[in-house]
Amino acid sequence: MIIISSIRADSVGGDLQHYIPRFTEFGKQNIGQLLGDRTKYGWIYALYCKLAYTINSNNQSFLFFTSIFNLSFVAYFIRKYSPKPLLSIFLYITFAFYTNTFNSVRSSMALG
Repeated sequence: MIIISSIRADSVGGDLQHYIPRFTEFGKQNIGQLLGDRTKYGWIYALYCKLAYTINSNNQSFLFFTSIFNLSFVAYFIRKYSPKPLLSIFLYITFAFYTNTFNSVRSSMALG
């Protein structure tokens, strides 16, 4: 699931046109600017973008790191609390929670 959600085009998703430019913008700023600037995106998200941009500045890496972040929480809770992990994964996909991570980046991160 991480590979599928991270190799998609950056035009797939309802809000990526807002977040890809912020990824580059926050990535180019220094830590002092990120913590000093008031932004509607929040300083935790700005630091997340800075970290991801420092590792790799390619837009595809933003999708990859976001996919890992979102799906790692799901994997943790399925592994820890589900008596039938395959059924839980099936429900996660069929109830469109997985595809929601394509459409709403920050809300999916917040749910995680």
